[in-house]
Amino acid sequence: MSTVHPRHVRGSAAARPAPLSEVGSAAAEIVILTPLLIIVALLFVVGGRLANGLQEVGAAARSSVDSAVIAATASTAETQGAAAAASEVSHDCRSYSFAADVADFAPGGVVSVQIRCEVGLAALGIPLCLARSPWPSAPPAR
Repeated sequence: MSTVHPRHVRGSAAARPAPLSEVGSAAAEIVILTPLLIIVALLFVVGGRLANGLQEVGAAARSSVDSAVIAATASTAETQGAAAAASEVSHDCRSYSFAADVADFAPGGVVSVQIRCEVGLAALGIPLCLARSPWPSAPPAR
């Protein structure tokens, strides 16, 4: 019996060593792709935090309008709206501001509020991002 040396076998991996130009290319691909994949993952996290902040700010603004429209006067409407906003704004907001438009607080008028929230993203290396609610409005109940 004769043995065949692997260099003489057609199609075997041992027959053709990798060219010198491809040596270490897998390591280079990993070094290049790993930071890119981390950046993409962080973008998903940032997008999720912002989307969650927007949803919560919108819900707080709607709740604020709902509590403001049942007030008896414009000043109590603003106070009740601010209290509802404070109870609804989540821990995602580092700080928030509340603005109410109660100038047209009368039958047939409109009460509007807006909440602006600073979403804390410092843990991800981003100083802050803003989430702002639309101006939800409703007519006063009286």
